[in-house]
Amino acid sequence: TDLLHNALIITVFVALAAMLTVFLARKAVKSVWNIAGAAAAVAAGDRNARAEPAGPAEIKLVAMQFNNMLDVLNNSEHALRASYELLDRIFETTHFCLVYLDRELNFVRVNQAYAKACGYPPEFFVGKKHFDLYPGEKVEAIFRNVVATGTPFTIYANPFRFPDHPEWGVTYWDWSLHPLRGVDGRVDGLLFALLDVTERRQFEQINAQLAAIVENSNDAIISRGLDRAILTWNAAAERLFGYTATEAIGRNVSLLIPADQEARAAQGRALLEDGLPVSAYDAVRVGKDGRRIDVSITASPIKDASGKMI
Repeated sequence: TDLLHNALIITVFVALAAMLTVFLARKAVKSVWNIAGAAAAVAAGDRNARAEPAGPAEIKLVAMQFNNMLDVLNNSEHALRASYELLDRIFETTHFCLVYLDRELNFVRVNQAYAKACGYPPEFFVGKKHFDLYPGEKVEAIFRNVVATGTPFTIYANPFRFPDHPEWGVTYWDWSLHPLRGVDGRVDGLLFALLDVTERRQFEQINAQLAAIVENSNDAIISRGLDRAILTWNAAAERLFGYTATEAIGRNVSLLIPADQEARAAQGRALLEDGLPVSAYDAVRVGKDGRRIDVSITASPIKDASGKMI
């Protein structure tokens, strides 16, 4: 009887333990399933999925950590999206011509500035090979070398003729190539950035021509700043007054004016300060060796593009 009584009690305890185990297991499995289901939903693209923090304390902690991780992930994704949108706006609004090429030198994307410079809509370029449109063996070799070595390249005022627009003549471009690497470190593509400097180049050529004319003139030609400091001094001025350009530049132009000529020189300065030219007049100037030199002088104000005297 005692044996049967004890067996009955043991059986009851075992049954209760089994029922409790099953109850707890169901709670645990349900909670784990909630976490697993949320993870699967996130993997499928649903970033709003959440794990229900139910079940034993340890599982609740896991669920809360999972939810916190999702919050961080969503915040990071929003920040990354904002960065991409900012870069996209810069890409499309900058005055620089920007091109993204894959490692085979096919167009992936161009911005509006590049498309406008080439005379086509942006979608025209996508998928086409760059050097099918704009052939050039030497330049293509440079592009392929940047892909192969990952070394950036920059060139300034490079002359270029558009093969499809010969009427545009020679244009000049500052351009650079920047390798873009993937997670494995391999060059996946190139950022090709260009700036049209044709007008600047033409202006430099005109200035060089004018400088050559001034330098080779038989007349002494001098320019000075508003503070009367000498800025330029050509070879004829060296011959006439005896000062070298190094000796004269930076000194006040009054070093050439004898005292008895100062009043007439002041009249000319007054006209120049009003922005008016000074017609040719005879005067006397003094050379480096002190000798007095009879000269005929004309003077004109130099103005910038806005009309301001500089």
